[in-house]
Amino acid sequence: MAKEYRHQFTVQGHLTFPVDMLRYDACWPKTEAEDVPAIADSLNPLVKTQTYTIRMVGCLPPTEGRWASFGWKVLSGSISRYALT
Repeated sequence: MAKEYRHQFTVQGHLTFPVDMLRYDACWPKTEAEDVPAIADSLNPLVKTQTYTIRMVGCLPPTEGRWASFGWKVLSGSISRYALT
């Protein structure tokens, strides 16, 4: 049986979080306490523009070019992969 892996990475941006990237990269926010509220804040048009840093976990490595097309950057050195046991 093939090993299954997870990928962790961090994205940063100041525009509305690209929710479609959750589907496209088969990923989700790493923590409910910090990363989910940051996504929610970025979606709120009443919140003052700021830079958001959000940690992600996914089944696939991030597609950096697609994140960039939405104005979000995958931080250099933040990508890691680990095997599930």
